[in-house]
Amino acid sequence: MRLRVFQKLNFVESAVIVQGSCGSRPPPPANPASDRRLQSWLAAVACGAAVIVPWPVQAGDATTGQGVFRSQCSICHSPAAGRNIVGPSLFGVVGRHTASVAGFRYSTGNQNANFTWSETMLERYLESPQAIVPGTAMSFGGIKDPAKRADVISYLATLK
Repeated sequence: MRLRVFQKLNFVESAVIVQGSCGSRPPPPANPASDRRLQSWLAAVACGAAVIVPWPVQAGDATTGQGVFRSQCSICHSPAAGRNIVGPSLFGVVGRHTASVAGFRYSTGNQNANFTWSETMLERYLESPQAIVPGTAMSFGGIKDPAKRADVISYLATLK
């Protein structure tokens, strides 16, 4: 099976046609590199592979984020190193591997999560914790406001 991409004049839209093996050669693409990326992406999607695109995290304000942290996170989490409450200490969370705070008993969901808390992962997690770490014991529904999430992440990044 070959994928052919035809660009329609100068329009941004493209038509993607899945073509069987009939021996015809596709016309040369306008940009071979972008055509190969599109073909790879379409092939991955067609095969059911998960395609994860990292979205840039919006810049936040750490001072504002400290206030959001106090009102929404501090009931369960401490910003101090080694101080676990209901949840683990969030000191040094940016760049830390999941379920790695010594002395804290993590849920199975967090133990099975295998990633590093980058700003991008924190952005996704803080929006909807249960969607990112199924089985987490954290009952928090998430921070729906992207600006507040960015502020909290900026604050967490200062905890070193």
